[in-house]
Amino acid sequence: MQKNRSKGEIIVKKSKAVLLAAAIPTVLLIAVILLVIFGVKYLNGFNEAQLDIKQDNFTSANATSLTGQTVFLGDSITEYYPVAESYGSFTQKTGSLVYNRGISAETSGHMKDTVIPLRPRNVVMLIGTNDIGQGVPEEELLKNITDSVKMIREQSPETNLIVQAIYPVNEHMETLYARVMVGKRT
Repeated sequence: MQKNRSKGEIIVKKSKAVLLAAAIPTVLLIAVILLVIFGVKYLNGFNEAQLDIKQDNFTSANATSLTGQTVFLGDSITEYYPVAESYGSFTQKTGSLVYNRGISAETSGHMKDTVIPLRPRNVVMLIGTNDIGQGVPEEELLKNITDSVKMIREQSPETNLIVQAIYPVNEHMETLYARVMVGKRT
């Protein structure tokens, strides 16, 4: 009798171990989902705060910047592009400075605000990538780009405007972030 009890206890313990082993992936999945949900909310809040800081910095910089120069306007693609190094010879030949007003995570809705006060001679604009990543409807994106072009044309009619196309993407990128963003852009 004692032996049977031991086998029964062993079976119960094994059953509990199997249930626990089956529950661990479910608990981990729930934890990951919650982390992603709350992480994205935190990152979006962080990005909004960073956007405000960068826009304020550009507003301050614009107060002492020369008007009539060339301005690059865009998101992180523009922000991290080495404008000064790439256009140094342009500055030497023309005497025109090149300002980078790219802001990571920026969307098309309010980019123009950092450019108009400069009354630039040239604007090179690359906007819309983050809108696509955030699921902004195409009609709204097109309206925002059109409104930006109109505002620059109205408030600074002497400005030459170059609107760049949104870059193509590599569908075979390996990072999770890249796959998510590429998935939204393809």
